[in-house]
Amino acid sequence: MLQVYLNDAVDIVAKSGKEAINAFAEGDEQKMMLLGLKRFTKTEPFNSKDARRLVAATAIRQKLVDYMKIADDKKVKAIYTMVEDEINTSANNWDKDFIKEHERRSKSFANGTAKTYSWEETKQAAIQKVKSARK
Repeated sequence: MLQVYLNDAVDIVAKSGKEAINAFAEGDEQKMMLLGLKRFTKTEPFNSKDARRLVAATAIRQKLVDYMKIADDKKVKAIYTMVEDEINTSANNWDKDFIKEHERRSKSFANGTAKTYSWEETKQAAIQKVKSARK
């Protein structure tokens, strides 16, 4: 959530700074100030739309958890009935080995020991695979 707000704030600062510089500076001074503004308000690409969706989904989950703690039994049963089939599908039926492996991988990723690949590495590996399959 902080990254969403920070991304929005940097955009606002950049827009306001550009308007201010254009209002009082001219020529080379204006160009240099705009370049400086661009340099100091540069951000990494960030998908704020997906981040906002994630924040909203997380808030909804938390509200549901809080509600389920205080809801009467009839409402809890009604909600469960609506999602029972999905809960009981085999896709969600994880055995102990699967859960243990998932936890192991999550820990190795969190502490930085997992071997991960960047998008560029993945793309290059796929291209190489396609090229070797064509030969």
